[in-house]
Amino acid sequence: MRLLIVVIFVLCLGTVHAQQFYVEVGRVGTGFDYEDSNGEGIDNIFPEQHFSYSIGYRHSISERFYPTIGLVYATYGAYGSDNFYSNSYSWRMGYAGLSLGMEGEVYKTGNLRFLAKVGIEPQILTSGTQTINGEVFNLRGVEQFENPFMFFKAGAGANYCLNSTIALGLKYYYGKGFPLGSSSDPEILRLNTHTVALGITVSLGRCDYCFKSHFNKK
Repeated sequence: MRLLIVVIFVLCLGTVHAQQFYVEVGRVGTGFDYEDSNGEGIDNIFPEQHFSYSIGYRHSISERFYPTIGLVYATYGAYGSDNFYSNSYSWRMGYAGLSLGMEGEVYKTGNLRFLAKVGIEPQILTSGTQTINGEVFNLRGVEQFENPFMFFKAGAGANYCLNSTIALGLKYYYGKGFPLGSSSDPEILRLNTHTVALGITVSLGRCDYCFKSHFNKK
């Protein structure tokens, strides 16, 4: 799976013309949406704040719409307690995957571009631990975490063009992650994420984003 992601990414980069690349670093809060075999959830679970990292390519198909493809790595976590048994819990998981999205500019003024974005991100577990009362357990092989997750994301933000080559971005994404594949275990875990990301987009070569054509239209 990891090799397939890398191959797809390299092939896409090899066929681009606009050569517009982005890097983002985000702060991620994760909520656990868990149901046991009786369809009941767990109380007293709270999100932890971790980081996500993404790098990719942003293509221009018009002055408003920009498909994106990239690689993403994120750390998700939560903690909680069981007051009845006086237990404490925490989870921390690292997931890597492919990011496919579409950005649409909704308004521009001067060097500022406001946009909305939707996307999907298939992700696989790379590492994970669960801590119960100070005892640490490996999450590799645990069915609720081992299966790949498909995240559906939507968000909004803004890009600010510093010059004809570089833009800085601030974006917010809400994500909903669903486990993929069949399971004999009736327990279900879904992940809800809130991400605030800072990014930089760089135009190389023949890029015709706001960096050149929009600047020339002033």
